[in-house]
Amino acid sequence: VLEVLNTSIQICESTLPPLESKATPTSEESTFSGRSSVGVWLSGMSLGGYANIFESNGFDDIRFLGGNIMTISDLKELGITGHDQGTIVTNLSILSPPPRVR
Repeated sequence: VLEVLNTSIQICESTLPPLESKATPTSEESTFSGRSSVGVWLSGMSLGGYANIFESNGFDDIRFLGGNIMTISDLKELGITGHDQGTIVTNLSILSPPPRVR
């Protein structure tokens, strides 16, 4: 599952045009627009210690975590369980689905 997801992310990243960053986000959602660090997202939940685990498994952009892309099963495979898993799952549920590739 992770290999397929990593390949999909690589294909999407290679076909997407560069995104402009916003100097001053106007909402929490725009804070995570564009290529956004999973580490920053995790740190916002006081779970920044998991950033290396996510990134070393190809999850380095939160745009590709929402929309049920990352599941509880994926978190278990990464060794994330218990309260931290619940916190991440709750925050995954509010992320937008990934952008469509044309």
